Amino acid sequence: MANSKTFVLVYGFGEGNWHSKKMKAELAKRGYVEADKDNAADVVIAHSGGCYFLPDTHKHQLLVLIGPPYWPGKSLASRFIKKSYLDLSQSLKHKKLGYWWQKTAWNMVYLLGDIPLALRMSGTVRKKYFHEQITHNRVLILRADRDAFCSPQIDDLLIKGRHFTVKQIQGQHDDCWLYPEKYLELVD
Repeated sequence: MANSKTFVLVYGFGEGNWHSKKMKAELAKRGYVEADKDNAADVVIAHSGGCYFLPDTHKHQLLVLIGPPYWPGKSLASRFIKKSYLDLSQSLKHKKLGYWWQKTAWNMVYLLGDIPLALRMSGTVRKKYFHEQITHNRVLILRADRDAFCSPQIDDLLIKGRHFTVKQIQGQHDDCWLYPEKYLELVD
């Protein structure tokens, strides 16, 4: 597979390999392989708080930001409460309560496994805007229409002279892990 496209994933708050199993399988189905080094990847995919912890990469890489936690004027605590409510209600509606329990348990495993990172991430999300550190030429922001962390006004970043493309998709904040094909259709 010498001509494969390469990717790297940057996880958000309390996320890790367990969450990305379907995403990685879908990427493989589309001909992508995971890069050995962050700066060697053709595509950098960051989710949620991971948008604040982007690896040192090159400007030519495609940077895909899924649900960046950008919502000026809305507290992180209120966004987390709303996200938790949406997660649970969606799981009940679609009869995926088992998945919700597993996801939540793995969130705790990853949070407790790296408490310093979790604290840095939550502090950074409160203090900075993710877009201030981006110098890439190719940036795609994907926002779910029921995302409790990412403002519907994220399009305002386009007005501020940034070279971002924003696309909206049906769903909520963590749906990229459950339904990755919907997101990756917008990347290909």
